[in-house]
Amino acid sequence: MNAIYYTLTIENDLLLHFWHAGTYARFSFTEDQTLFLSKLEWLTTNQTYYKIAYRGGHVEKPLMIAVQLLSQTDLSQAAILTKLSDLQALEGAPSKRLGQVLKDDAKDYYDRYLELLTLPRLLDIETFDGRIYHNRFDRLEIQAQLLPARSTAEYLQHLEIIFLTPAFQAVFQQKQYLLATFADHFHIPVNATTTDAQLTESFYTQGKLSDAKGVFIPKRFLSFTYFLKGDLNKLYQIYQMRHPKQAIKKAFGKNGALTVLGDFVISSAAAAPMGFQIAAFNPAKLWTNQTKPLHYQQAIRLDLTHIQAAIMKETVADTYFQASLGVVLDKWWREPDHRVALNRLLYPIQGTMDTPFKHDLQTPNYAYSMRMTHNLLVVGLLTTLVAEGMRPISLNNEVIFLELTNFNQDRFEQHLQVLNTYYHYTLVSQLVIKDTNNYTYYDETLGEQVFRGASFNHHEGADVTTNMDTPPIVDRVLQMMVTELGTFRPELIATFVTRFVTSLDAASLKEYVMVPVYPLKNRRQYLYRADAYREITTAQAYFASKSAEAWQYKQLYVSKSKPKDPAVTAFLQKYDLDSSDNLQEVAHSRLILEDIANVTPEKLDLDYYVALIEQEMALWL
Repeated sequence: MNAIYYTLTIENDLLLHFWHAGTYARFSFTEDQTLFLSKLEWLTTNQTYYKIAYRGGHVEKPLMIAVQLLSQTDLSQAAILTKLSDLQALEGAPSKRLGQVLKDDAKDYYDRYLELLTLPRLLDIETFDGRIYHNRFDRLEIQAQLLPARSTAEYLQHLEIIFLTPAFQAVFQQKQYLLATFADHFHIPVNATTTDAQLTESFYTQGKLSDAKGVFIPKRFLSFTYFLKGDLNKLYQIYQMRHPKQAIKKAFGKNGALTVLGDFVISSAAAAPMGFQIAAFNPAKLWTNQTKPLHYQQAIRLDLTHIQAAIMKETVADTYFQASLGVVLDKWWREPDHRVALNRLLYPIQGTMDTPFKHDLQTPNYAYSMRMTHNLLVVGLLTTLVAEGMRPISLNNEVIFLELTNFNQDRFEQHLQVLNTYYHYTLVSQLVIKDTNNYTYYDETLGEQVFRGASFNHHEGADVTTNMDTPPIVDRVLQMMVTELGTFRPELIATFVTRFVTSLDAASLKEYVMVPVYPLKNRRQYLYRADAYREITTAQAYFASKSAEAWQYKQLYVSKSKPKDPAVTAFLQKYDLDSSDNLQEVAHSRLILEDIANVTPEKLDLDYYVALIEQEMALWL
């Protein structure tokens, strides 16, 4: 791929930095303004290379607009640099900052800024794909593989490493497919690094959607209102309120509106319904605390992927939205190979329609109508199945597991056809289900063990969002064990861990054993050894180590009631830290950690990872 990585930096000068094929170049605004501006122009006009920045929409592109427009005025270089420094120092949206700096010098800055955002070969890594690397750990998943950049040239090398990772390239190809397939369907210009949320807004709207006046059941699903009684009817009435999420929580607590079908309990609230088979259910207690792992030799897995999107097609009255969604759903059903890409036009609309910020797709009533109908359809389907003797095991956003007990295939299919939406069901074996979102089974059709566990929480078929509190080695070892043995064997954890760790190359080892440390609210965190210490103020990556170079780690918090702890006071005084607050150590927070860059199999504290896996496995047994 032909790509050039670039950034703009400003201190005493405005510098343009390029990195391409192992070569670094730098251009100065003050040394040669004409050459500098010609290189900026090349960034926007060249059609051969992809030009890739990190936070281009926030940093590089506003600077590009400002320096180009200010260079057309009579301002001196010094005055221009002052304005550019002001632009960098301001907070808020890029267009707002541009307006504050350029209000006296140029008027067309906003149109030029929008144009830069959508140039097909001027891409921004930060907005590329939230699910890969945007989370509360400051994109730690990828950044942790890299040492902090010591120079701008090295920073640009890091951009290249990130952009060329297999996960990044997979998403790049998916978005290229969407742009090519629906080339004339985006009313706001987009490119391959436009966020999924912006893609959907551009795809489904021609202006702001008019919301419904209240929450309602779409006409096609009115026959299911037979189930709109008891708690569900009360839930429907609360949905009509101005702030239903808060009202639902106040009315039903954490359990939501409960539908109890024998030993199967469904919770309906402000989101998709959830359900689980619970013996001797106590409605006075939290239902999620009453779930226990279930094991089945065989079961039925019913996939209702995008049932919410199908409902939304009936819910939102806007004909352009309906037609657009119909095209995507039709392609999704007919083109299985493109489903991961098409998900980018389906998953966001199920969440963005009732976000707290204003945008064209913000339609809270339509969103709540969809969710109410989703709850109603699932409760209706499962109530009917249970009445005919069939036994559901678990329900989440899009997947239902059922026992083979009294399973009647003909009646089952008849009931599914009433839903008139995409569904697919298959026989699975060796099902171990911990809760609604964590399970493993052998897929007869794929011929492989499917594992969905603690470190991978995601929609079926959507991109993986990594839960960094659980290193991926935990799930990987569990998956290896259940695949090879068909069950979990606690006494073999250490053997599997040793075998797995010694099989990894250096890059994979970092990925699987990384322990993230990141700022926590109301906590002070320190790493210390001998006379040195570090306070945790940004996300950093370590591994559990047993080497002499390792750091000790502890967390402290402010207590208003406990007497001062002499050990904590001594620690603070040793490292000359502020001891004015009454700090206490968080129990069981101590770790022995070393920088991830130094990881080797020999340095790993395998007992730490074995203990994590033992804790997780206990939840599955």
